[in-house]
Amino acid sequence: MTAGRSRTARLPRPVISEPYRSALEAVAPDSEEYHRLLGDLRANRNQPGGFWVARDDPRAADEAVTGSCPVLGVTGAVLLSNGAGRVVDRFRLADRPEVLAVLASCGPAEIIRRVRQAEAYHGVEADDATITYCTGLDGVAARSEDA
Repeated sequence: MTAGRSRTARLPRPVISEPYRSALEAVAPDSEEYHRLLGDLRANRNQPGGFWVARDDPRAADEAVTGSCPVLGVTGAVLLSNGAGRVVDRFRLADRPEVLAVLASCGPAEIIRRVRQAEAYHGVEADDATITYCTGLDGVAARSEDA
């Protein structure tokens, strides 16, 4: 977040699961086509050019999508685990600016409550839901030194 506005990091490459999401939503959950699509998606897990799940394979850390931005003007930061991020991507209960507004007004527990409520409603197994929400970083200079 920068003074007066939010900034969302953009992924430098497409997320492989996105094309599958709409295809899976368009077919019956117990159909042969649904299971074929799900199998194709899972075949891309922890594979070069696919998506990486650290829980399944610690080599995923070497495949992390990273980026940087100047710290001048940064007043806060938010990190969501994939489970907490379900509020935006899987359940579409809020967009990123709305998540920031909820965090500012109610705190991380409210986002996690909404995710858990949606998981229960949709009969989806609960996933980790972790949020790191940092504010008040005005004028804080990030610095790393080797000892």
